[in-house]
Amino acid sequence: VGELFSVSKTLEMAYAHGCAAILVRKHFPMDKKKYDFHYTRSQYYKNVFDPGSGFFRGKNSKGQFTEPFDPNVTNENEFVEATPWQYLFHVQHDVDEMIAMMGGKEKFIKKLDALFLAEKGKIDDHILDITGLIGQYAHGNEPSHHVTYLYNYAGEPWKTQEKIHELCNRFYTNKPDGLCGNEDCGQMSAWYIFSALGFYPVDPSSGEYSLGKPMIKNARIKLPNSKIFEVRTTNFNTEYKYVKSVTLNGKRLTQPIIRHEDIIKGGVLEYELSDKAETSCYK
Repeated sequence: VGELFSVSKTLEMAYAHGCAAILVRKHFPMDKKKYDFHYTRSQYYKNVFDPGSGFFRGKNSKGQFTEPFDPNVTNENEFVEATPWQYLFHVQHDVDEMIAMMGGKEKFIKKLDALFLAEKGKIDDHILDITGLIGQYAHGNEPSHHVTYLYNYAGEPWKTQEKIHELCNRFYTNKPDGLCGNEDCGQMSAWYIFSALGFYPVDPSSGEYSLGKPMIKNARIKLPNSKIFEVRTTNFNTEYKYVKSVTLNGKRLTQPIIRHEDIIKGGVLEYELSDKAETSCYK
């Protein structure tokens, strides 16, 4: 603590250790010591969470949260190219625990809503990646890219669908300046391709994809095993923001999740769109 970007590093490394723990469990199942090492460190994000403010914060040499604190302002001693708002949900490997840490699903939803309504605050001019802003959500920078999908985990998938529709239409165009942020080796485009297909890897290490709302009527993905995974959209309309139902190979999904193994087997993921929020789309 006290090092440049201290909070961002703590959160990023916690995720890296979470991924390492999964690898150890899969490939070295008898090495409990190594697994415990990585798992323990994957939980270090909790060390910088301040229940009083409800944000991740930096600490001084005495272990006290630093002052002054403003979640709308950039502070490069603690966060890299971001504000506290933009790193608040950076616990992709432990979403259920993050929700509990923030007070449960209802409070978590309110916090997500507040992110998109927050004041833009003071953003240093030399930090170019804080772009594509909706409130404090910054689509031009990677730490925000999974955030819209987190509504799925708290029981309000229609808000994920609504946000995906807005982001795809608002921040991606076919003009020379058609991206709202730094492409960064293809991440801005990768987010769009995944989201346009209707799913996104919130936590790639989990082997799961969180479902959103497709922006295309039909797509066929050719797989290395010569199989095809197809996305179809019924009742397709470019103005429709919401999903009425989703089926995988004819079976209705009851959760907004598909697994990587579902994709590589080949098959059909079919969405039915709607012009109104469907609170029971996965029931």
